[in-house]
Amino acid sequence: MDTPLPSAETIRAALAAAERIGPLGDDGTDDDADAEAGAGTPGESEFRVDTADVARTADAVWREIERGNNAKPWLFRHGGLLVRLARDDTGRLAPQLWSVDRARHDLARLVPWVRWSKTRKKFQPAYPGAVVVRDVLARHDPSAPALDQVVSCPTFASDGTLWLETGYCQATRLFHDLDGLDLPTVPDVPSDSQIAAARERIADLIGDFPFVSEAERTNAIAALLVPFVRPMLGSLPLFVIEKPEPGSGGTLLAEVLATVATGQPVPPVVEAEDEGEWRKRLMAQLRGAPQIIFIDNVKQRLASTSLACALTAQVVEDRVLGVSETVRLPVRAMVMCTGNNIQLADEMVRRCVRVRLDPGCPRPWQRTGFRHENLREFVRENRSGLVWAALVLVRSWVAAGMPPAERLPVLGGFERFCAVLAGVLEHAGFQGFLANAGELAAVADSETEAWRAFVAAWWCRLASGPSTVAELLPVAAEAGIDLGRSGNERAERVRLGQGLSRRRDRVFDVEVEPGYPFVVRLAAAGKRHGGVMGWKLVLMNS
Repeated sequence: MDTPLPSAETIRAALAAAERIGPLGDDGTDDDADAEAGAGTPGESEFRVDTADVARTADAVWREIERGNNAKPWLFRHGGLLVRLARDDTGRLAPQLWSVDRARHDLARLVPWVRWSKTRKKFQPAYPGAVVVRDVLARHDPSAPALDQVVSCPTFASDGTLWLETGYCQATRLFHDLDGLDLPTVPDVPSDSQIAAARERIADLIGDFPFVSEAERTNAIAALLVPFVRPMLGSLPLFVIEKPEPGSGGTLLAEVLATVATGQPVPPVVEAEDEGEWRKRLMAQLRGAPQIIFIDNVKQRLASTSLACALTAQVVEDRVLGVSETVRLPVRAMVMCTGNNIQLADEMVRRCVRVRLDPGCPRPWQRTGFRHENLREFVRENRSGLVWAALVLVRSWVAAGMPPAERLPVLGGFERFCAVLAGVLEHAGFQGFLANAGELAAVADSETEAWRAFVAAWWCRLASGPSTVAELLPVAAEAGIDLGRSGNERAERVRLGQGLSRRRDRVFDVEVEPGYPFVVRLAAAGKRHGGVMGWKLVLMNS
């Protein structure tokens, strides 16, 4: 009996499948065996796991990924690595590395996979093969969109556009997780009464914190606004919330500011013991694309090259534990720290915004009579209104044409930060933004003060003539310069010489007598006394 010819529909399905999945693979079967089976052609939406043409199958998988990812992104590139978003135990949405196991899990649910059964003579469901999955992951230029940060609040783009939807924003490269935020309508042009109501809500929120000046209070409001205008800003300084003793409200203020932006307290990070640990902790934090990094209860002198670099850089590059290659991570998180009279290294002072609290009473943790006895609960219950207030203040500035502030503070390396927040705060009626920057520089770093005292004593005793390290050693010791406490004069001379070398050509403003300040430069004076380096002070003004 003649074998009936296949129908036109069967032929089209077979051609489509051949184009989609390629030839048979490593199980020893062939196309003739499939044809004899009568059911040897997989459906158009099915993928073969036993194909030898891995490249074609991987490309077909990527087309399926792109089809859904273009409509509703779920797979992203973060730091050059493929990641997907998943919720942790706290409910926060964060990027997860798209490992082989996670990719197999997702691809098994993305499309049906089949394998040819020689015994049953038909295709049966199968799990994606490791070879194909690894080839998908190895694609050097995936089409997945770039992800810089996962945020839990609406944000303003650099042109002033407000993003109010849950999902990915291509313009800002942010994923907005706004589920559960029942936000009142934000007017396009807020009225005077709406602006006043927004100001009152924010003032009520922080009204019980004992700020030592208007500048400290306005700086705290700036920290509250940062997450909402983050795409408009460049690099962000470190917000230092300090106080004279425990129980003054520093940690509570940090938690309140973070909860308004994220909907929940940010897990604190403990300060690192050394530079290597600082680098590892910062890279681990940045891999999670957080809105806020919170370093609580700083006790040691805050001096970290890695932290200083992260504050001024847009991208940091390093090798990450668990990844066998170098990654480049975007730096978008706002960093806050708290502590009692925090000492800052000179490299950190210019990268900081201070918010100082001082209750002015003994045992401040026993205070009562607050507006909101449980402020954490108040923020959680009223978060939508507080977010609305922040958005109204920014929207009113945008609607006015983003006017620049009349008083523009200067913080080198953070020009966009200063310009945007000074404009928003001044337009909203808040004064004193960064007005305490000079005071921070004057009191934050004990090491700098010791060197300033050393330079003043040096000028009084040895004037501007060249001096050796040996001649300067007793002057440095009396001024409080850290010489290592070794008791070994040779080691102390080496340490002082290294300190002088690091500060070569640095300018110091000193005051030998009240009302008579002067400026000198610490300069090398060439070789003297058998090749020993000499040092001198050069008067810059009279």
